[in-house]
Parts: sequence; structure tokens; C-alpha cells
Amino acid sequence: MPSTPRSMATWSRDFLLEFVELFRQEECLWKVKSKNYYNRSKKDASYGTQIGKVQEVEPDATRNTVVKKINNLRSAFRKKHKKVIKPQVSGAGAEKMYAPRLWYYNQLLFLCDQEAQHSSTSSMQEEEDSEVNLLFFYCTSLYSYILLI
Repeated sequence: MPSTPRSMATWSRDFLLEFVELFRQEECLWKVKSKNYYNRSKKDASYGTQIGKVQEVEPDATRNTVVKKINNLRSAFRKKHKKVIKPQVSGAGAEKMYAPRLWYYNQLLFLCDQEAQHSSTSSMQEEEDSEVNLLFFYCTSLYSYILLI
């Protein structure tokens, strides 16, 4: 009887942490400023590594499976990170601070400054850019602090 592929939702915490750590090591998949970010052959090799890892628990995994999982993780992280940043940017007091309950939030902090920036000339965009700069400062400070712990 053929084995049934496991749903991504049933991955163990340990396996997901291993997957995230492997993803973090493959900078060409997430680090926009990396010289290899636009190198298709490097990205293909990195996705191959990710696919091999996922096939440990999901034998039928493909590149599409890996890309979906990465996108799901990044989307959940961005959603929670916006909630963390908003009170700091607006100057809200400590009682209004949001503490994310996403258990892998801290493991994805390396993604903070990796969102692609689009050029714009509107004053609304300039305001958002200043918020992004504050966000970047906060994020890098938080990430550095967590590395020290």
C-alpha cells in the first residue's frame, strides 16, 4: 500500500525548525541583496536541498511544495511582524505592545529587511518609507538581541 503524503500542517515543530534553519542558510532564496539572489542555477540547487529535506516527511514533495511552504511561513511572519512594529512606529506605550504568539516568529526574524522596496514619489509613500526605516532598525535590533540570548 503506498504511503500517503503528510500534510504540511502535520510537520513536527522540530522538523519545521530544521526546515527554517536550512532555508536561512540558503541566502540566495531570501536575501535580496545577495549576489546569488538572481542566480537561477544557485536557486535551483538551493531548492533541491530544500526539497530533499521536505521529502524526509513528505516523499512526493516537489519544488512547488517547498515554495508554498516558504510563502506560507513568510506570510504568517509578515502579518505578525506588522502587528509588532505598528505600536513602535506610532509611539504607543508599552501596554499597547503586541507580543506575537507565532511560535516560530523569532526564528524568522532574519527576513525583516528582505522585503523588496518599490520606488515611489508620493508623500504617503515617503511616510511609509520612514516607517519602514524604523521597522528595519527595530527588527535588526531585536534580531541582534535574540542572538545574544
